[in-house]
Amino acid sequence: MPQPPRVRVRAAQPADVDAITQIHFAAFQSNPVSRAIYPPTGLPSADARGRFERSMRDTLTTAAGVTATANPTAVTASGESQAAAAVQTTPASICTVVAVAERVDDGAVVGYAKWTLRAEPLKSADDDAEPLPVRESVGEGVNFDVLLEFRRELRAQRQKWRGTDPSLLLNTLAVAPEVQRSGAGAALVSWGSAQLADTAGLPTLLEATPAGYGLYTRLGFRPVETIDFEATSRWGVVNAGEDWGARCAVDVAGPLATGMFRLTVMLRGPVGIDARARN
Repeated sequence: MPQPPRVRVRAAQPADVDAITQIHFAAFQSNPVSRAIYPPTGLPSADARGRFERSMRDTLTTAAGVTATANPTAVTASGESQAAAAVQTTPASICTVVAVAERVDDGAVVGYAKWTLRAEPLKSADDDAEPLPVRESVGEGVNFDVLLEFRRELRAQRQKWRGTDPSLLLNTLAVAPEVQRSGAGAALVSWGSAQLADTAGLPTLLEATPAGYGLYTRLGFRPVETIDFEATSRWGVVNAGEDWGARCAVDVAGPLATGMFRLTVMLRGPVGIDARARN
């Protein structure tokens, strides 16, 4: 049996933007949300793809000059450790962290993750509200109404569950389809949990697709709520036998209706916090 590739986590750099963009859209292409936002294939136009690339490049270019605190160390699938973090300061107490997983043997980037770290309490949850997209800024071929609906739902859930408290948010985790289930995603999530959340005693929030639900459950996340989208009746996307989340968080939200796509809101407390709360 072939062994999964050994990967390490390192800081994302501007030179990684092309690989990150390729991985992002390939990983989510079959997702009904992507198929609705970028109809009909789930892949963006050259214009929309270019806007994503420029946004990511701006993030990483800004991050390159900022020093991460606490000398974070990556957790890798091979058990190795390596310092890794790219941090962009927004307000003083909020930063964006982007890291990539690369194969040890050839250095090829096979996955990336993006987090938002809130280190201090906010006066209002609106102080960290994610800006909603503007029609003129999203690019050609994008179904803006679906994109806006999706982003509004995510923002509402994030404000609800994060409130004004310090916390870590996993915005995005994407792994190249050809190496999924080989440890790259687990390495990225484990690094964020251990080095960004646990060291500061912070909870972590994320929204799991059906494809990622099992991974997050194994890594200590628990479902707290779901976001069920009317993918067929509102967006016109038909399920051709894909997993749209029928087995996800049924004990929390009940059965998934036909034609709906489920994201699961999941939380993980820092190591030791949940155990102390139960005693």
